[in-house]
Amino acid sequence: MAKPVAGIADNCPAIVRLLGDMSPSYDAAAWNRLAKCYRDTLPGVALYAWLQAEQRQPNAWQHRAVAYQAYQVEDYATALAAWQKISLHDMSNEDLLAAANTAQAAGNGAARDRWLQQAEQRGLGNNALYWWLHAQRYIPGQPELALSDLTRSSILRLLPTLTLRGRQFIANVIMSRRR
Repeated sequence: MAKPVAGIADNCPAIVRLLGDMSPSYDAAAWNRLAKCYRDTLPGVALYAWLQAEQRQPNAWQHRAVAYQAYQVEDYATALAAWQKISLHDMSNEDLLAAANTAQAAGNGAARDRWLQQAEQRGLGNNALYWWLHAQRYIPGQPELALSDLTRSSILRLLPTLTLRGRQFIANVIMSRRR
């Protein structure tokens, strides 16, 4: 089928006018354009459009779009399923943490832990979100370990705003706890 939206690029009013009937005959590119137009105003409709595009062209890019949009509308099961279709090689560092966060929201601790392990292997252990997710592993059974991880998360959020003296103080506190 000829692309019905050729030449109108990112003109959302024109795209919606042409593709708003959501015909099943549209190709992945058409569904992608429609999804982009709806993602902020009608996020549920955007998810439907991303799913249609993914069905027609299943690749890492489409799966990623579905994962982020499904998370936005709090459809964590769909988001998790989309993340699980993407190879680790095709995931950015941000994707890994987003996937782990999605797994946490979906109640899948095993998936969260697998992605956190990959994040750690990539050197993302100095990230506040990483430590917040890591802390979830210990709740409710080991609150002391959870609190330790949450403290690291809070410190990492504060570091960019601290003066050199503040950073030195935090480093001294951390070192004294290790002794």
